[in-house]
Amino acid sequence: MIKTMPEDVRNICMDIIKTIGYPKLTDRLSQPIVIKRRTPGAVIWGYNGWKQPPAELRPRGSEVWHSRFVRTPLRGPDANGDYVCSIGPFGLVIDPVAKKREYVTEINYRIEYANGKTSPDFTDRTGREYVNVTDFAAGSPLIAEGHTQGMGNSYGLSIYYPYCLEFRTAYKTLRFARDTGWDEFIARVPQYRANSPVLVTGGMVEDPGTLPLLLRAFKNLGLQPDILWDPKVFGYKYADILRQYRNGAVFTDSVSVSSFGELAPSADDLANYLSGGGALFLAAQSVEQKNTNMPLLEGFFKFRYLEDDRDLPRLSFAAKDGAAVPFELNGEDSAKSAKDVTIMECDAPAAPFVKTEDGRAAGLSVAGTAESGNEYRGIFLGFRFEAVTGEAIRTKLLDAALKLLVPSLGKLPKPLEANGE
Repeated sequence: MIKTMPEDVRNICMDIIKTIGYPKLTDRLSQPIVIKRRTPGAVIWGYNGWKQPPAELRPRGSEVWHSRFVRTPLRGPDANGDYVCSIGPFGLVIDPVAKKREYVTEINYRIEYANGKTSPDFTDRTGREYVNVTDFAAGSPLIAEGHTQGMGNSYGLSIYYPYCLEFRTAYKTLRFARDTGWDEFIARVPQYRANSPVLVTGGMVEDPGTLPLLLRAFKNLGLQPDILWDPKVFGYKYADILRQYRNGAVFTDSVSVSSFGELAPSADDLANYLSGGGALFLAAQSVEQKNTNMPLLEGFFKFRYLEDDRDLPRLSFAAKDGAAVPFELNGEDSAKSAKDVTIMECDAPAAPFVKTEDGRAAGLSVAGTAESGNEYRGIFLGFRFEAVTGEAIRTKLLDAALKLLVPSLGKLPKPLEANGE
C-alpha cells in the first residue's frame, strides 16, 4: 500500500514507521475457537503448528489421537442444526516439547467425517480478527493506518494530523517532529482536486434528511457529484475549490456570511465563482432574508423579492422536453422541510423557472454575462429541493436544472486543476 502513495505522503509514512517501528502482526487467542459443521464427525486438532494440546485445552470427550494430536467429537445438532466443537478459552500453556510457557496463537485442525474420510488441514487465528490497511487519497487528512485488531488487543500504526489551520509552531519542538518530517508535512494545506463536474456543498452535507434525496436524484441521472464533506481540511479555500467547477456546476442549500469556519460558501465566494464563468444551483429557503446575500441575488439572478407564501402553494416547472410538471411540497415522499415559498420577480436575462398555479415565480433561471465578461448560469429556488414530493419529480427537476446549467454535461472535459487554468 505504501508504494502506491504519493511520494510526499510515502516519505513521511516511512520516516514515521522507521522512528516508531512496524506494527505487530501477531496476536494471541483468548476467546474460544468455535468450529461448526452441518454433519456429524470429529475435529482432529493441535495448536501453534500442530503441537499436542495440553489437557487443560481439551474439551470434554476429547482423546489423544495417534499419540500426537487430539480428537474431539462434534456435538449436536444444536437449535440451528449445526454440529459444534468449541476449543478454549485460552491462557498460558506449556509447550509439550520445550517445556516453556507460551500463548496460543492458532488452532490447527482437520474434520473427520462419519465415513472415516478427513478434510484438508485448516488454521484458525480468530484472535487476529483483521488486519486493516487503507489506501487513502492524496489529499486525505489521514496519512497512515495499519492495525492488527483481535481479542481485546490492538497493535498498529495510525498517524493522524491536525487540520492545517490548527497547526501550532510548538509542534516543532516535539521529539516526534525533530526525528521525522511530520511537522513540515502537517503545516501544509492539502490541495483539493475535483473528480466530478458537479460539486455538492453547504449545510446539506451534514443533514441526513436532505443529502440522500438529492444524491438519489443524481444517481437516477447517472451522475456522481463530488461532496465537500469538510472544507476545514482544505483551509476553507472556497475560491480555489469552486474554481475547479467552472466547467460544471455547484449545488448548495445554504450561503454563509463569511465562509471561514462554515460548511457553506459565502455570498462573495459564490459571486466570484459566477463572475469566473460558473454555474450555480441555489435552493436555499429564505436566503433572501439576509441582506448580505442580496448582491448575489440581485446582481446575478436579477431577483426582486415580493413575499413569502406560507401556504405552500402547488408549483410546476417545465421538464427537459418542455412539458409542465406539477408538484407539491412536504408530501409523503419528501423531507417535509419547506416552511414557506419565496415569491419573486426578475429582470432579463433571468426568467421564471418554477411557478405557482396562479403564475407567480417561485424559482428563477438565468444565463447571463458577468461584468468580468464571462458567461454564467444559475438557478435559484425559493424553497428546499428535498421538500419536493416524489423521487421521480425531484429527478425531473434536477434533470431540467442541469440542462439549463450545463447544457454540455455529457461532453465536459476533465475538472479544472487547482490553479483554475
